[in-house]
Amino acid sequence: MRYRLQHRVSHWFLILALLLVSGCVHRHAPMYSAGTPRFDSIALISVDQLNGNAVKLGTPAQFKVRLEYSLFTYDEALLSFRIDQFANANSCVPSTDEAYSANIPVTPATTIRIYRGTHALEFPISWLGHKRDGANKSAPEVGAISFKASMSTTNPYYQFLTRSFGTQFCMRVE
Repeated sequence: MRYRLQHRVSHWFLILALLLVSGCVHRHAPMYSAGTPRFDSIALISVDQLNGNAVKLGTPAQFKVRLEYSLFTYDEALLSFRIDQFANANSCVPSTDEAYSANIPVTPATTIRIYRGTHALEFPISWLGHKRDGANKSAPEVGAISFKASMSTTNPYYQFLTRSFGTQFCMRVE
């Protein structure tokens, strides 16, 4: 009798455990295929200079930018893209021992409305060849330029992703 009772109790525990485990499928969280990003990201694919080969101080330069973004946290947002200037001609990563320890934004941001999903963009952006004058008094006389992108919401304004491309796309200013 004791054996039958233990057998029945363990049998019911086994059935209960199977029922509980079989209900653990997360139906509310879809399964995505491998390799498909499901997070916000910005990837700079290429930057092509349209006028000449060298970036020269005092000479405007036009670039064609290609990037890919993934937006999943919002239905739509704004993507801003700008050029930053650095004091060190050999690096687009500011260091604390430089006279200009922070990058200087030297162009107004190009802003594009973006939408949920993964998409590629291509657009022009210009650098005016900034010298130290007027509104650009803090811009270094020599150095390098690089690119920065960010995503933000509009109402209310909230910048939720910023990506600097100083180590990938750094151009020396002659």
